[in-house]
Parts: sequence; structure tokens; C-alpha cells
Amino acid sequence: MRRLSRWVLSFAAVALAGSLAAPAEAFVPIPVGGHPGEWDLMLRFGFERGLIEPNENDGSWQKANWELIQLGIGHTFGTVGPLEFFYLRLDAQYFIAPAETNERDVSVFPERNDVARCLGRTLSSGACEFHRADSGMMLTPQVGFDLVHTADFSFGVFLQGTIPIGVDLERFVLPRIDYVGGGTQLGVHVTDWFGATARLYVGSGAFGKQNGAVAVTNLYVLQAKRWILPWKAGIALGPYFEGDMTKRFDEKYDAACTVGYPDREDRIQSMRFGTAILPYAAVTEHAAVELGYVQKLFGYDVPATQFWYAGARATF
Repeated sequence: MRRLSRWVLSFAAVALAGSLAAPAEAFVPIPVGGHPGEWDLMLRFGFERGLIEPNENDGSWQKANWELIQLGIGHTFGTVGPLEFFYLRLDAQYFIAPAETNERDVSVFPERNDVARCLGRTLSSGACEFHRADSGMMLTPQVGFDLVHTADFSFGVFLQGTIPIGVDLERFVLPRIDYVGGGTQLGVHVTDWFGATARLYVGSGAFGKQNGAVAVTNLYVLQAKRWILPWKAGIALGPYFEGDMTKRFDEKYDAACTVGYPDREDRIQSMRFGTAILPYAAVTEHAAVELGYVQKLFGYDVPATQFWYAGARATF
């Protein structure tokens, strides 16, 4: 997602939920909904886990344990002039994140050859609380449409923005926040049971507070009209890449963790390559459940190395 949601939200974490619909109904990138004249509702619970890696000094690394709740509504209008499958949607995302705190006394970091300082709040254990616990909401309006749309192929573009409400933008642990973002999405049916989707996203970040980033997802989709249960089910899996296009610095982490501070700073510029595994089941023609797992394989400066989510989608 630089922050993961992000794509799979804000999601991005959001963007990774793609699966294929039946070719006879025309190509859509979600299990249910997305057809002209339809409204769709989406509810998702996300869990950021693994490690938080804010600084090259592994003494700053912390256990990731923060949550996201996302609610979205959208409407597909259909053809508007030369634009096909024109849609509008609004997502609201609420996050809950604990305090960012290292697990040992910063004054005795063996990696430091100078004096380590806590510019945040020093706890009774001697550990440093870099940023207090926080929660907040992000509203993300989005508009998109397809330039080409057939039963077996679609290519579209989208534009979106993020409006943070009550969010401390100085934190390291945050969902992805892009004041302006957009990209392209490509989908293709190869057979009735196999297809692929590719998504490119570019976001501005929060103009100096949070980095701008680019993310690329390529998913291969396997689908069965009937699975163990009498439901249409499928799974999308493939590689995921996200990298910051800009960089920033956090004085609190540098003072405690960066050797040579203040003459030297450790830039925060995330890069993550991982894999996504996203199963789903269409319980009815108008309702589906979705699961997701994204695992970082290598990279640095990430707010979580794992992302899990569970959600439901309905159309009417």
C-alpha cells in the first residue's frame, strides 16, 4: 500500500481484492458487483502484523500490531460518452495503532558509538516512546472508468485522493495517505477458469509529511464455478512491489538509533517486494466474502511486514 492498506488499501490494500467474474457478464475486477447500474458495499478488517522497521538500526524494530477498518460504497454508472463502466466510490478507513516504542534502553544501544537520546517520552524501563498511540480516519473518494472493455479484457484508469481526519502525520506507523493518487488497471480472461490482473498505482504522499510512492501488483486468478461448498470461488496470487519515490526523516528515531546523529540521518524511504494470496467465495450472485494475506519477502523501512484482511462485499 508507502503504507500498506493500503493497497490491499486504502489497500492499496484495497486494490488487491481483484478476482474475475463470468465472461458472459463482461469483465469486472471484483467477485460481485461492478456492472452498470449497480451499487456495491464493502466492509473489511485489516491486521498489520510482523515487524515495524523504521530505522536501519534493528534496535528500533518493533512488533507490528495495528488494525484497520474499512467501509466503502460505490456506484457503476455505465457508459458516459467515450468512457465505459464509469464509476464513483467513497471509502472510509479507520486505523488504531499503539505507541511506537523500542524494546530496550536507548542509552545502551551497542550499535551506537556516541550518546543515544530519547526525544520522545522515556518510559520507566528506559525504553523510548517515539510516537504516542494514535487513531484516526481517512476518507478516500475515487473516480474511474475503462477505456477498453469487452467480455474478456478491460483496461481502465482511476483517480483518487485521501482526506485525513484526526491523524498524526508525524508518525511512522500509518496507513497509506496520498493527497492525490491514481493509476491503471488491466484485466484479462485467458480461459473460463484462469485470468490475470495488473494494477499500477502512483501516489503523492502527504506532501513532505508522508512519502509519495509507486506500487505494482500482478495477480494470476484461478476460479471454479463450484468448490467444496456450492459457491463460485477463486484465488488471486502473485507478486507485489511498493517503493517510495521521495524520502523523509524522523528526528526522534535518528536521535535514538542513528550512529553519528546529528551529523548523520537515516532516511525513511520504504521499499517492499512481497507476495499476495487473496482467496474469495461468491456466496450468492450478490454477496461475497474475501480473505487476503500479503507477506514482505525483502525490503526495508516498512510499517509492517505482514498484512491480513477479511471482508465481505454485497451489491444491489
